[in-house]
Amino acid sequence: MGNNFIFQLADGKVLLSYSEGALAEESVFRENVELLNGRLPEVLNKLWSYLSERSRSELALSKTVQRLVRENPCQLTRPEAKYTYMLRELLYAAYCGMNSVELWDGKYKAVDDLFGAALMPDEIKDALYEQCVLKM
Repeated sequence: MGNNFIFQLADGKVLLSYSEGALAEESVFRENVELLNGRLPEVLNKLWSYLSERSRSELALSKTVQRLVRENPCQLTRPEAKYTYMLRELLYAAYCGMNSVELWDGKYKAVDDLFGAALMPDEIKDALYEQCVLKM
């Protein structure tokens, strides 16, 4: 189980980190992710395959989602909207307290103020999405 997968902001703040096997059936993290969207485990596995296929240690999330949209592994209608939506929701949930080790109740509680200003939830989601990088 060697690798940890990380969603990190440009300033170094880690939003979410999980180990290689965390998306296994019946894991706490998988339950948390499925609570957000049942297809999200497949999407996360695909993102990490992109990261590891070139032995890259870091990829910008927004750029990686462009490839995800082109390939459309879940065969979604309107993939450009749906993949971005799924990942924005994941980042926001992580920002608000969801993690990979505790069963999440789906309640949003901001854990800290990352942006130094009062922002609306959609503004926070946009900022998280644009600043996020995937790391291994």
